[in-house]
Amino acid sequence: MAERGVQIFARQAEQYYQRGVAAARGGQKAVAERLLRQAVRLNPRHEQAWLWLSGVLDDPADIAFCLRSVLDLNPASERARRGLTWLEQHNGRIDAHRSSLAVVTPPREQDQWWSAWRQAQTTWLWTIRALLLIPI
Repeated sequence: MAERGVQIFARQAEQYYQRGVAAARGGQKAVAERLLRQAVRLNPRHEQAWLWLSGVLDDPADIAFCLRSVLDLNPASERARRGLTWLEQHNGRIDAHRSSLAVVTPPREQDQWWSAWRQAQTTWLWTIRALLLIPI
């Protein structure tokens, strides 16, 4: 029974991973981050999900954690090793650059469709739940 649960989680993780990669390629970093985080939460051994997650994060400590997770899974991963080396060499410049960009920006127009869609889905789910709770 536990094996079936693991398979279900692995399939769900793969779906989150695919959607996360599509969001990242579409320039939707925040959406990609949420999807890829869910993928590694469901399957912490998903090497590619960790790599893609490291590519959409902003915090150098989080990026390093992801890259180290990849190296724990696959010590021969050249991409993770190069990324970690680059990060360690440029960490000071990244921190200085991030602090100068600490201005809150409104959501981009291309990200607003996602928020509207999620809100519609949430409203729909709550409506269904309410209807199911009303005794007929």
